[in-house]
Amino acid sequence: MQSKLFPPPSEEEPPKPSKGALYSGPLADYGNTSAHPLPKNAKLPWEKEPADRPTVTDGVAADQDGPPHPPPPDDQNEPALPPSDEPPSFQFTGTGEEFFRIWIVNICLTILTLGLYSAWATVRTRRYFYGHTSLAGSSFDYLATPQSILRGRVVVGILVLLYIIAITWLPAMELVFWGILAVALPWVVIRAMRFKTTNSAWRNIRFRFDAQYAEAWRVFVGNAILSALTIGLAFPYFVYRKQTFLLEHCQLGDSHFRVALGPRPYYRVYGIAVVAWAVALGLGILLALPTGQLVTASTVQSQSANWMDMISALLAVVVVTGTSFWVASFVQSQTTNLLWNHAAINEHRFSSRLEVLPLMRLNIVNAMAVLISFGLLIPWAKVRSTRYRIEQMRLLAVGSLDQFSGSNDTDHRAVGSELEQVMEIDLGL
Repeated sequence: MQSKLFPPPSEEEPPKPSKGALYSGPLADYGNTSAHPLPKNAKLPWEKEPADRPTVTDGVAADQDGPPHPPPPDDQNEPALPPSDEPPSFQFTGTGEEFFRIWIVNICLTILTLGLYSAWATVRTRRYFYGHTSLAGSSFDYLATPQSILRGRVVVGILVLLYIIAITWLPAMELVFWGILAVALPWVVIRAMRFKTTNSAWRNIRFRFDAQYAEAWRVFVGNAILSALTIGLAFPYFVYRKQTFLLEHCQLGDSHFRVALGPRPYYRVYGIAVVAWAVALGLGILLALPTGQLVTASTVQSQSANWMDMISALLAVVVVTGTSFWVASFVQSQTTNLLWNHAAINEHRFSSRLEVLPLMRLNIVNAMAVLISFGLLIPWAKVRSTRYRIEQMRLLAVGSLDQFSGSNDTDHRAVGSELEQVMEIDLGL
């Protein structure tokens, strides 16, 4: 039987083998397509396509009687990753090394210029932290100028100088100044917040603050008086009203912030803090009692008893100090979470995930680093604290974030902001 692989012998004279060929038989030209060309699209027997081979349509293989199967992975055609459902988060990209260079230059130039450079130092610092804080890939902007802040500080300096002169020569004038402060405090708060928000922007849209003097007086003066009259019982309500007042009157362009929260959770937070502080203080007093015996009867106590007294006193300090850090971290994290977890702007809501123990460790490490370095690690500590607080924030967006719009209202002075810093009014959100 003649094989289909080899053609029948021809009567013509077979071609001569090439020079140097070792074999010149019938198989010498096997594989030589020039000698015996195959028809176009011809298939050898072992290359016959099986009947059950799946067909390929648009790059997807499919069986005849089954659903389509994805093609095998290809290094040049990797499948795209599915879109992430993670809400857009706030990010902070600053580093302690970068901010240290800004901070040390600010300190040196402020000293050399007898404080005049402090306005430029404030602008440089705020622009660094604003510029390294972003939401959904867009960073924030600080738009104030050093000149406006310097003018505000000059006015505040004059007012402070007049106050010092007045109480030095006429001590009774101090009561008059406190009365003036009670009347002017709401104005200071409003002006400070307007200056800060108007000079803050995101995606070229400025923030705004719109509040009335009467409401500000009730929040900051009326509630402060109420807290004093109730021996601190109204203090949680004061904190609640202050935080909600400041945020509810803020706007991003024409969009208002909203807070759906009552004062009861604030009483629970401060109640736990007071109980924890009282227990720690009582335990610290019990541990420190042997120290009093050490002072009064040290001549008759043994050396081992003296060591026990010292250890007890040290434990008392550790307990009270540790509890102080825990209480501060607990109040800060819980009140921040309460405010932002119930806040919204348009249909978008916020989420804050501050935790007590991580924040406590952060505060302790920062405090120890600043003390050991004699203040040189203040920039490092500030960057760490800012990064943790910002990166625990989320924006639970509904739809696009391109819907915000607003005007360019810039007619606000820096006097209120500087008065706020001098009087140490805590307006920070």
